[in-house]
Amino acid sequence: MKFAPWHDDAACRDAAPALFFPEVGGTATKAKAICAGCPVREQCLDDAIERNEEHGVWGGMTPEERRTFRRDGGLFRRGRRPQPIVHGTRNGEIQHRRRGEVPCDPCREARAIYENQRRRNRIDAERERRSA
Repeated sequence: MKFAPWHDDAACRDAAPALFFPEVGGTATKAKAICAGCPVREQCLDDAIERNEEHGVWGGMTPEERRTFRRDGGLFRRGRRPQPIVHGTRNGEIQHRRRGEVPCDPCREARAIYENQRRRNRIDAERERRSA
């Protein structure tokens, strides 16, 4: 069997494969813990996504999590490249969080502005409702 070049550096190299392929209803907690400290986690995840891997934990994600990641914009549909983050926007902050990143300051600020405006709109609507 031929392995990807990054496989030699993987934290899971000597782990029991059964950990990464839990039975239906089983837990992937131990596998994810191994992945969390892996130096090649991103390469592993990219590889699984490129191959549309439907089974097992790869790069710290279960098949369901990988499907959600793809569906929610972690990847372009055509080019399979990560979508660029538009910094300083509310959606930029959401993209950071979907990728498991800490949002940058401009994105956090945009989210705060959005949330404050939303609160003000709710308060204004409530005041109008009470005065009517």
